[in-house]
Amino acid sequence: MKSWNSKSRKKIIEFLEEVIDDLAGWGCYAEEYFQEKHDLSGDIKRIEGFIEEVKNIPVTYAICDGCGKSIQTSYCPHCQRLWES
Repeated sequence: MKSWNSKSRKKIIEFLEEVIDDLAGWGCYAEEYFQEKHDLSGDIKRIEGFIEEVKNIPVTYAICDGCGKSIQTSYCPHCQRLWES
């Protein structure tokens, strides 16, 4: 059973923060006109907003290894398996 836990959340947030740094870093090489035309600051703000959403996702579910569906207990009602946490 693959858990959505604080470690998974932290990895996603760290990745998205790197994406923001890369976008901002490479974006600064573009002229201001192109940054505005392609809404670079808007893209960065959307990613920052998504990071905030990820921070608020509850870590109470897992993915069943048997069927791949999300479950909220150690028992999967879809494939009727009991998983160890």
